[in-house]
Amino acid sequence: MPRVYTKRPEHDRFWEKVNKGDGCWVWTAATAQGYGTFRLAAGAMVGAHRWAYEQEYGTIPEGLQVDHKCHNRDDRCPGGVTCLHRLCVRPAHLRTVSPRVNTLAGKTLPANNVRKTRCPQGHPYDTVRRGRECRRCNNRMQRESVDRHRDEVNKNARISHRRRKVAMALTALAEAC
Repeated sequence: MPRVYTKRPEHDRFWEKVNKGDGCWVWTAATAQGYGTFRLAAGAMVGAHRWAYEQEYGTIPEGLQVDHKCHNRDDRCPGGVTCLHRLCVRPAHLRTVSPRVNTLAGKTLPANNVRKTRCPQGHPYDTVRRGRECRRCNNRMQRESVDRHRDEVNKNARISHRRRKVAMALTALAEAC
């Protein structure tokens, strides 16, 4: 026997899947990659947090993403697909930001690295030249490399010097003939 669907307004179907508490309003239905998903009347699947944002504030501007402000305040959250804040659909906890801001606000490896201001040895990163580097550590590594290869460099320099002398002597001999 075919399943019978009733046409109920999206608004009603959406909010019956939300557990409203004092803080976050948690999506309790289907998820994908930790985010709530909601099927529109037309059949398309959308992010539950995106749908909630658009109902409250209107269309999401081109090139922006919906970010969870509640996630950014909670240091206990592990981030990633296990992040409970991804299930929050409370419009007051949502904002639109650029993809870069959204990524850097998270707890991903790139975001954590961008927030670092000192190298593992505690020296400040230097951003004046190319990229972000620790000048003191780079200078130390350069000195250590020269010290490790000093004998090899000197040997190559002596060989090059001998080759130049031989080449000059051969040139002088060829010119004399």
